[in-house]
Amino acid sequence: MTGKLSGSFIFSILDDKNNIWLIRGDNPLSILHFPEKRMYVYASTDEILYKSIVDSVLFDDLKRGKYQQIPITTGTIMKIKPSGEIQRENFIFREHISLAWWEFSYFKDPYAVDHGSDCRAIR
Repeated sequence: MTGKLSGSFIFSILDDKNNIWLIRGDNPLSILHFPEKRMYVYASTDEILYKSIVDSVLFDDLKRGKYQQIPITTGTIMKIKPSGEIQRENFIFREHISLAWWEFSYFKDPYAVDHGSDCRAIR
């Protein structure tokens, strides 16, 4: 599936065996592991992730440094098993080239006639 995707994305999937799959395109993703709690938490940015932990049972572990930052780079598929084991694979990330909707010929005005670079007339 990842080989056919382009553009900005992150997928988070929980499968029927309780594996968490994190698939990262070029959007940000921040992941922390709290080994004593046997818990992984993630969010799109560090700021959002840390703010969500402040009022949780994880805050004491965060203050004491009892966590691990889990790196995940663009083009990574990460599988976190219920045991906490992490498996990684990479895929070729295709950067999306954004074109404005008016750049596509099927959106152009079919009644317009081009009379030069900045001049258009209606037939």
